[in-house]
Amino acid sequence: MTMVESTPTVQEWYARWCNASHKRTGALALLSQVAGSDRDRVITLERIIRTCYAAAHYNRESDPGAQYREALRVEKKRLFQLSKAAHVLRMAAERGDKSLGWAAQFAESNSAVRITRVDHSEPQKWHLVAARYFKALKSALDGRLPEIHGGPFTGHFTIGNMIFNEPIKAGRPVEVSTMLAFELTFYMRMLTAGRAGDSTQNGQHMPSDGRPCLPVVAALVSESLQITIDAKMIEDALRRHTRTGLGEWPD
Repeated sequence: MTMVESTPTVQEWYARWCNASHKRTGALALLSQVAGSDRDRVITLERIIRTCYAAAHYNRESDPGAQYREALRVEKKRLFQLSKAAHVLRMAAERGDKSLGWAAQFAESNSAVRITRVDHSEPQKWHLVAARYFKALKSALDGRLPEIHGGPFTGHFTIGNMIFNEPIKAGRPVEVSTMLAFELTFYMRMLTAGRAGDSTQNGQHMPSDGRPCLPVVAALVSESLQITIDAKMIEDALRRHTRTGLGEWPD
């Protein structure tokens, strides 16, 4: 029988990190060398522990934003296929295809219903009634539906702990390391600017004051996610996210 390891608490995870991190050259040692008041350092460390833990246990498949966009993709594909089918049936009805007439007779006999005109005026051939129906159906499917095209819906703009100014489109996914580096850089700038105690707002952009301390951020990301990443790689990744705000990690 295979034993499944349970997810550690934040405290348990941080205790393991402290034991594994090298006292002289590890991420926590580098962090201790960054200047700041005792109060600001405590606040920053608490934030760092929380976000590193969240990043280490992040599951992209359960991310609300990712789930929302996947559901939209499936729904759009379904509507596109239905629209094409309605168009084909309309053309077949306009031509009076015999196969469509046979199908209509079969459907009527099995459902005990008939297509009739409301005003009871001059009778109209069945295939012309069907053509009008399929034309109206295609028009409805081609329209802008609120559940797909309305907004702004949060799911269009979020991934992990990042909130984008514009809807996220298909393309290369944002790496977890970039998400974590973005938030850590955010906190390092606040610490070195003497503003670690300031509250943050959902969607707030990266501060322009303070120092990013990218070598420290790289060490924190590397140890938290068990990967190898350097300051230059983080700098390149963050350069693509100047119009991105900080949000909260999904549960």
